[in-house]
Amino acid sequence: LVNSNSNLIKRFFFYFGKKDDIFSFSLPSKWLKIIYQNKIKVNFFKSKIFWISYILYRYFCGVGTFIKLVAKYISNKIDKDYQYNHLISNNYSIFCGFDSNERHTSLIEYHKKLQLKDNIIFAGYGNKIKKDNYLNHNPYEIFLKRLNIFKFIFYFIKFQILIFLNLFCFKWGHALLLDELVLSSLVKASSHKLPNKLYFVWYSNTFKPLWVEELEKKGVDVNLYFNASINNLSESNEELQPIENIGLKIYTWKNYISWNSYLEEILKKKTNFKFNFIKIDFLSLEKYNKSISLLKQKLDNQNYLIVFPYFNPKNHHGIEKLAEYLYRKDNILENFIDDIIYANSNTNFKIVVNKKINLINKEYKKIQKFYENLKDKNITVIEGEIDIFSLINHSVASISLPFTSTALFAEKLKIKSIYYDPLNYVNKKDIFAQGISLISDKENLKKFLDTLNN
Repeated sequence: LVNSNSNLIKRFFFYFGKKDDIFSFSLPSKWLKIIYQNKIKVNFFKSKIFWISYILYRYFCGVGTFIKLVAKYISNKIDKDYQYNHLISNNYSIFCGFDSNERHTSLIEYHKKLQLKDNIIFAGYGNKIKKDNYLNHNPYEIFLKRLNIFKFIFYFIKFQILIFLNLFCFKWGHALLLDELVLSSLVKASSHKLPNKLYFVWYSNTFKPLWVEELEKKGVDVNLYFNASINNLSESNEELQPIENIGLKIYTWKNYISWNSYLEEILKKKTNFKFNFIKIDFLSLEKYNKSISLLKQKLDNQNYLIVFPYFNPKNHHGIEKLAEYLYRKDNILENFIDDIIYANSNTNFKIVVNKKINLINKEYKKIQKFYENLKDKNITVIEGEIDIFSLINHSVASISLPFTSTALFAEKLKIKSIYYDPLNYVNKKDIFAQGISLISDKENLKKFLDTLNN
């Protein structure tokens, strides 16, 4: 419920933005009373209906998961679908949530150096890649092999009894988490060979599933991989530091892996739990890239600046300081680009702006208009046809709006890299800068670009 993208946070914004609104949301009574005590008008009856409906929805999701897994077990679908049963019959490790191995070269090379002599399986959820070592199913379905079906059914019946008994105490935990509990019991009831290692890739909110907890209890090494960085701003008020939600996202994990050593410092400062941090070598993806000729053709071999404006597709409402910065001024992106154009007046480098793929389905129309207007300013917009590692590696310098991982990529590729803050708002000593220089006015930006000609 409480994460930066949650409907609860959005509902609070809607309440404060609408005159004479009455708050209603699917929350338990204790939460609603706390909200009411903070002088927010609450429709308790409507909220209770929403809460009961949500509990029923989550419960039937769990029942549906159980039925689906039993049906797959009975039909032996798991054996028919997997053309790579030989991979999971021997030593193996699973990369969960990885839709492409080429995007995570650094981690793969690290794993190979461990010399475990195991098979690597990539499990991207909804994966459509047709390769022997890619799962097109969820990774937990592997444990349908050698499943003790009677034990699995026993666990499910046990959950039903607990749910029924808890109804009299108004406790809803087992009903809400039935889906997770079913998957956890699947792993518990299976005697299939366990993987050597499980790797998960970091996304906006990565909570550890209960079935993964079960594997950890059985001795499987589970790791969370940061393929880039955590993008945020620190709270200026030290008293607000404990509410920063980074720890809420990742506190359930014990082992972290990254090529970015600054992340360890961030995690130590922003969280209060013990963890293991493994630093690995950074490997550029450009050796996989087939579009360098397209890059030269598009830019006509000109010297260019690669520019990374930040956009906010998930609308991090309310909690994150980064949202406060990005929405502090309506035309922050226009100011960012216009200042770069001004600073480039003496050097006349080509300006190339990277735009994320399929942004049209994720962003506001005004952001789309921003990118369309760049063409009128003689700026080249690259949209996914050339990977960012090639764009950075062949550039004169990289300029990013704070704080994004692209600045760190440039530093690793030994390309001059800076953050530029057009609002002069970001603290130059912010830990999220991660060693990258921050410039906050266009005159100093101009001086920086002038040095590139020397």
